[in-house]
Amino acid sequence: AGTERHPLSQALALESERLEPIFSSATYRVDSSGLSLHALRQQVRAMVIGGDGATQLLLKLQSFGFKRGVPLDADLVMDARALPNPHWEADLRPLTGKDDAVAAYLHQYPETEELLDEIESHIRRWLPRHAAGGRQYFTVAIGCTGGQHRSVYLIETLAKRLSDLSFDRQVVHRELSSKLN
Repeated sequence: AGTERHPLSQALALESERLEPIFSSATYRVDSSGLSLHALRQQVRAMVIGGDGATQLLLKLQSFGFKRGVPLDADLVMDARALPNPHWEADLRPLTGKDDAVAAYLHQYPETEELLDEIESHIRRWLPRHAAGGRQYFTVAIGCTGGQHRSVYLIETLAKRLSDLSFDRQVVHRELSSKLN
């Protein structure tokens, strides 16, 4: 009773036989048995890239509007809806967080700087740990109601504040981009 063969044992044996020419000419062989996904990725990177297989992390800073949903690829989501809303100022409504008038409006409120300081501090503290863990990208998403004023201003300001980091950065304004399409 203990000598029953696994139902796929014949198929596995046939697969091994057919792959032998490839296996015998392979430069590298990886036994993934017992490796976590992260350990396997690091081992493959080390073989392909060389050294410890480390890659440069990309920091993606993205603004968005909650009314269209949170970005699915976000690793850190911050909510800027508690800040004063430029939308309610008639002369600011058609502008975006990239415009000086909106920046000046938001900059006058201490809570705007407090939120920026907290987000920047969090990124500076934790991003190196994510990079050390083998992450290729890390997305910080900041949302407001429509994704036009507050979140755009915060992302633009953070990009400037974080310009000294050694990580590559990408700035994306989801709702502004969608208006162009």
